[in-house]
Amino acid sequence: MPGMHGLNGLITLRNEAPSIPVVIVSAEEDKQVVLQAITYGAIGFITKSSPRAQMTEAIQQILNGNVYLPQT
Repeated sequence: MPGMHGLNGLITLRNEAPSIPVVIVSAEEDKQVVLQAITYGAIGFITKSSPRAQMTEAIQQILNGNVYLPQT
């Protein structure tokens, strides 16, 4: 998000609209960052380097009400 650094955008979104589900799509692949995003309230974390089929599966899992984490 423009003007945001790290997970500040997620924290801001969670504070302003706690009932809206948030999925992170990021180039970041660090396991600690992924876990921190989930801790801060994201319901999924999709890495930009994921193959299209994996992204599709991730989105389907999230739409089915599951939390999605990339394989590490």
